[in-house]
Amino acid sequence: YKSGEPILPASKGSFGIADVVFKDKSNGIYCPNDLSEIGTDVVSRNAGNRGFVEFSILGSNGDLIYTATKDTGTVSRDSIKTLNFKWKIPENFSNATFNITVKLYSHDGKEIDSKSLTAYIRIDVCQSPPNLVIDMKWFIYSIPLFILIGIVLIFIYLRRYTQWGNIEIEKVRDGDNVKITVWNRTNRDIDNCIIEDRIPEGSEVDMTTIGVVRRGTELTLDVGQLKAGSQAVLEYRISSAEVLPPARVKWNLGEKLSDENR
Repeated sequence: YKSGEPILPASKGSFGIADVVFKDKSNGIYCPNDLSEIGTDVVSRNAGNRGFVEFSILGSNGDLIYTATKDTGTVSRDSIKTLNFKWKIPENFSNATFNITVKLYSHDGKEIDSKSLTAYIRIDVCQSPPNLVIDMKWFIYSIPLFILIGIVLIFIYLRRYTQWGNIEIEKVRDGDNVKITVWNRTNRDIDNCIIEDRIPEGSEVDMTTIGVVRRGTELTLDVGQLKAGSQAVLEYRISSAEVLPPARVKWNLGEKLSDENR
């Protein structure tokens, strides 16, 4: 059977208790205020039988703590009937051992069979972790601090991983002198910075800035990396040109034209 023993040994006749089990906790360990449910399987063979079952709980000192009786009704031939007993463990019980005895009687009151179980009350397995009580007053006063910390963290993130400010370019003509200035007014360095300018065809140009490359009517200064807060300048002298087009700056994240030169 469930316990590994025969359902009903022949020595016990045709009417007896097959098994008694804890239906809710297989180990029989309970906490104060638990509801214990114990099942008793009554078996009948060869013929129908009827009797009653007495359920008793005794303390470790032998005192009777709880008792209940149930009629089996007619248990048909070669069948099993389960009778369930429930016991509410008192809230004031602490560590203790209880002996549970189930006895089967015939309808005329003769004891036929009995089985026993042992139940335990274990406070150590019933204790819950301590509750963390939050001081709501402290929590409310801390909300502005949490908000401030959040704002600071967002500011640090944005400053580190986003670009603030602008790239500016200005082209100024003073007589024959032309000056193109690019400012990095952002919080981050920019890469692959190139200043480009176009001159009218046939114009005579005298470079003032070193490193300027001329290809036909195009002037190019490869600045490379332009540090945050710094500037780059392209200067030259030009003759035989009345109108000059805007200059252009390109970098790894974009490009920009200067306003009409003055």
